[in-house]
Amino acid sequence: MWVLGSVLAAICALVMAWVTRPRGNWSGGDAGRFCVAVILLPASMLNGMAAGSDSAELNHATQLLLQLTLYAGLPLLAAIVAAEQFGHFFSRLIWGRALLAICAVFALTRSGPYLHYWLFLVLAVALVGLLWGAWQRRSACWLATPIWCGLLIGYWQFNIVSHSALWFWLAGSLLLLTLVRRAPETAEGQP
Repeated sequence: MWVLGSVLAAICALVMAWVTRPRGNWSGGDAGRFCVAVILLPASMLNGMAAGSDSAELNHATQLLLQLTLYAGLPLLAAIVAAEQFGHFFSRLIWGRALLAICAVFALTRSGPYLHYWLFLVLAVALVGLLWGAWQRRSACWLATPIWCGLLIGYWQFNIVSHSALWFWLAGSLLLLTLVRRAPETAEGQP
């Protein structure tokens, strides 16, 4: 089950990286999404390799990358979705600084019993962003909001962090938040 979830997460990371790959007019949000894909890909591949291994170093590296994906990559993606749905399109520099701040919060909450509260806050921020997008009649958000609610219920109902379906949940969450990309509106007559 772990290996299958890792393969699915790696495929989702490749899809995310392809959809948000660098281009001439690369937005800050797409750069952040690409960064999350770059974090998820080695984490999922290392998890697949560690599934049958007894190496303590490999398992430690896998757990660290999993935590980085779950508690830094997912928060960055949730912040991007919420900001874009509220109409704020920040540069790559701003999202890089946001990732640095998110990693600092991750490092601080990792040493205490607050890591799950941090993740709950992140999931709630993504839900608020999706609900706002649905309120603004954006079809992608209308479709994504019930799926996201199902992912939230699954996370808390099954204690997914310690469950073997974690990689399935993580891949689905990250892919869903990547697919609700919103492009900035341009004024009439501008390219």
